[in-house]
Amino acid sequence: LEPAPDSDEGRFLARWGPGIWHARIAVADLDAKADDLRERGTPFTEVRTGFADPEVVLRIDPAATPACLFEFCAVG
Repeated sequence: LEPAPDSDEGRFLARWGPGIWHARIAVADLDAKADDLRERGTPFTEVRTGFADPEVVLRIDPAATPACLFEFCAVG
């Protein structure tokens, strides 16, 4: 499988090549994590994955990270 060229994942792959450039961190309460990110002033978007699990992730704005995508998803 390969990400669509016009997706965030596709743009990162085109820019940085294959490798570890995406981290997904599981949290107990996704709503609480969203509140925490807002309080910290960390820009993020809610992204629907198209899968049943996880259905939604919180993706940190790549401008706020060291050229890596970070996402938070709910545990289980």
